[in-house]
Amino acid sequence: MTADNWLLWAAYAAILPAWLMLIAAPSWRWTQALCRTIAVSLALCGVYVALLVLNLPNATDGAGVWSMEQLVLLFSSRSVVLIGWVHYLAFDLFVGSWVASDAAARQLSRVLVAPCLLLVLMVGPAGLLSYAVLRRVISGSWSVFGDALIRKPTAVR
Repeated sequence: MTADNWLLWAAYAAILPAWLMLIAAPSWRWTQALCRTIAVSLALCGVYVALLVLNLPNATDGAGVWSMEQLVLLFSSRSVVLIGWVHYLAFDLFVGSWVASDAAARQLSRVLVAPCLLLVLMVGPAGLLSYAVLRRVISGSWSVFGDALIRKPTAVR
């Protein structure tokens, strides 16, 4: 097995138990310890930064992010594809942890939230959107940070 395949499978091994815990047992103490503290996401962020430092200096000439042509060149490298995938895994798990935490705080049904979490795992932004719509329908709120942060500021005296 190549080193990049080993890293890919190690990343999967790290996130899959976390996702299972978020979906099946969001209030279990081990779920709280691993997912709600974002420990797994942070570990993947560390792997991501290490991969960036080790691999981006070797990126294909002409690769970049300012045009589709540059992006295609950038992602033509196995190492950059791995870096991008670890990025997705870390951020999707972070979003899933937030969804589970927010749903628990709002006492939303796990049965209703589980499909949103599965969507976050598989197609991140679609899962976040589905949870936002569910949350709006049930609680009437689009606010992510609570009503305290969207009040009008008071005048300083």
